[in-house]
Amino acid sequence: MYKYSGVMHALTHIYTTEGFRGLASGLLPTILRDAPFSGIYYMILMELKYFQLPGLSHAGNTFASGIIAGSFASVIVHPADVLKTK
Repeated sequence: MYKYSGVMHALTHIYTTEGFRGLASGLLPTILRDAPFSGIYYMILMELKYFQLPGLSHAGNTFASGIIAGSFASVIVHPADVLKTK
């Protein structure tokens, strides 16, 4: 799809042809999607880690908490992700 030989080549080419605006395009929608996701994920993760899920070790509980927090955050932020992608 892209004909860049690497990341630096892509950055240089985009900056040369489109300027800083080309490099920054999509930044605001990305921030508006990622900041709420991170906040929601962290908040849920910290709350879930205090509850020991039955039959899980500490590492397993942390892993399960991360999966649950990520799933909830993804569902909540999904509409913003769709808008950013479009």
